[in-house]
Amino acid sequence: KIRSNMTSNQQAMQRALRPNQALSEQELLVEAEEPLELSEASAVLSLAAAQRLRSHLPYRFRSCGRWELLFSTGKHGSSVGTFFNRTGWRSPTLLLVKDHQRRVMGAFCSAPWEMHYA
Repeated sequence: KIRSNMTSNQQAMQRALRPNQALSEQELLVEAEEPLELSEASAVLSLAAAQRLRSHLPYRFRSCGRWELLFSTGKHGSSVGTFFNRTGWRSPTLLLVKDHQRRVMGAFCSAPWEMHYA
């Protein structure tokens, strides 16, 4: 059962990231409530993809009208320490990663990021 839920969530994420896919009626309703604004340009997420992704977030987080870019390897480097300094105690967050084959994957994180030492 968990595996099938993960598969459906992955499929929803893939559908949301397709650049030319039309928005559903539900997605248009979310957009109509409050326009979405990105704090700055992203190498991974376009405004159109963000609008599609927003409709897949838990309902209580969909009303956020401005998404802030907290960390980008292109802008902040690849230090895990810098990642935690910039994202620590912030929630919710959306983690998006683009691999070398230009595939985008991600996760919605409702809890704040914390660094744990072994």
